[in-house]
Amino acid sequence: EDDRPSFPMAFMIQLRFRGVLDRDRFEAAVARAVDRHPLLRAHVEYEGGTPKRWVAAADPMPPIIEVDADEPFTYPKAEFIDLRTETGLRIWFRQRADTVEWRLQYHHSCCDGIGAYRFVEDLFCAYHLECHPEVSADDVFRPLEPERLQHRDQFGLTWWQRALRTPAELWGIVVGLGKFYLQPATKLATPELAGDAAQPHEELLEFAEESLSPAEAKQLRAAAKAEGVTLNDLLLAELLVATQKCCTRYVPKLRGKSYRVMVPMSLRIEGDELMSACNVVAMVNADRHVSWYRKRQSLLRSVRLEMQLIKRFRLAIAFERICSLVAMIPGGMRFLSQSKRCNATTVLSNLGPLFREVQLPREGARLVVCNLVLDEVASAPPVRDKTHAVFSVLSYPDRLCFVLNFDRDYFSPDVAAALQTTFVNELRSVMADHETVQSAASETGRPEKSSVASPVGR
Repeated sequence: EDDRPSFPMAFMIQLRFRGVLDRDRFEAAVARAVDRHPLLRAHVEYEGGTPKRWVAAADPMPPIIEVDADEPFTYPKAEFIDLRTETGLRIWFRQRADTVEWRLQYHHSCCDGIGAYRFVEDLFCAYHLECHPEVSADDVFRPLEPERLQHRDQFGLTWWQRALRTPAELWGIVVGLGKFYLQPATKLATPELAGDAAQPHEELLEFAEESLSPAEAKQLRAAAKAEGVTLNDLLLAELLVATQKCCTRYVPKLRGKSYRVMVPMSLRIEGDELMSACNVVAMVNADRHVSWYRKRQSLLRSVRLEMQLIKRFRLAIAFERICSLVAMIPGGMRFLSQSKRCNATTVLSNLGPLFREVQLPREGARLVVCNLVLDEVASAPPVRDKTHAVFSVLSYPDRLCFVLNFDRDYFSPDVAAALQTTFVNELRSVMADHETVQSAASETGRPEKSSVASPVGR
């Protein structure tokens, strides 16, 4: 219901290698990997205009498109996938001299980021086996239990556990919906619109990417640890600060407004790493009047407390409950998904370290897939109407990569790049503060204090 040609619910993974791809082996590997993930070889069956169930596609193979070295990646209505007639996976590749690039596009109904990278891992293993048939599949593939898909909406809860959770979920539904509707999110500001009305694109969109070096990534994690917070808490707090700075740069009166960062949160439990690719993600919102916090440390502590509360009581399940209740009302999901209001200022999806458990050779910290060396990875969530920019954070091989997907009809590339640079610069400010505190502590012999206690409005 949230899918439309101008704002499709599809996302892309980009993989860049050194080496030369063998197409025949690659196609065989795709067939082998897709066979392990039922939702990536299925259609959605409708009844009365409403999606009802998944059905196996007659042809499970996704389209595999080879692109000439100097040509862009294209496809008719490139970002839009109609699950009634297509499966939710498309694959492109482009060979340039001794480098090759893969693009994998997924429909978000088929899988979330965790599921998408689980399929990529299996594709790596399948390609490796095509090149090395003497290797046993059990030595490279991690086990999967596709039957777990039947229980992916239960989140590991028995009926009595669901009953015991009722107060927490009611609190999450009432408070969450109340805050969501009574306190609208501030829409990202821009000096001028980049184009007219949003239109489907024939060319696959390129992401804006920026990375922290391995040393910087280590320092940022150390800063988070010194504050007693997770890296994700720190990223979320600094994105709130960066978002306010960018908005007030163009519209100063937005300084006192409330900003909302939507955070995807996996509802998987222990053992669900055996589940085939699917979507088991909920959305939680972090709303803040950033101007109310005089010190960054206060903002960070408030974010930490809220995220701890959500994780401790698994309050993100309330998102699924809300969707289930709304879906019982005829036309409810359509009304909810096609609202003209801004549901979030921006989105932050932290995928964490990638391919840590892949049982394939390495060249240093980089993965070796047969004769290919994986150098770079990038991906970003889809953009929704009125939420004009979404961030993805991932770690590979030792770098921390920040990827920005944005509404090309709302932002110009320069304005989008300014938002991304502001976010990364805020993180570098945190690292600089932490380094200063460490240096002072080493000189005086005293324990270091807070590394992010500087003013929010710096």
